[in-house]
Amino acid sequence: MSTLVIENVKDEYINAFRELSKALRAKCTIEPSKKAKNAKSHDTKSSSAKSAKVAKLSKFEKAVLKASAEAKQARAKGNCKTFANAREAFADAGLI
Repeated sequence: MSTLVIENVKDEYINAFRELSKALRAKCTIEPSKKAKNAKSHDTKSSSAKSAKVAKLSKFEKAVLKASAEAKQARAKGNCKTFANAREAFADAGLI
């Protein structure tokens, strides 16, 4: 397992990362920046209205989620090939 840290993300991408982590069954922790924490404490009405908006997914994000779902279905059906290492995968594909 690995850890991925992404910093300075626009708010409009937060929901996309949450959905991606759900699709991958990965843990996703989102920490607001210090600036965002200060802004929320000063203006709670506008921040709650902003958080109610749902960001639209880009074409890339939709493609990633679709590919992830297809891989999950193929894995569940037993249609996926698995290899112990890259050499086996390349040999199977005829590249070695």
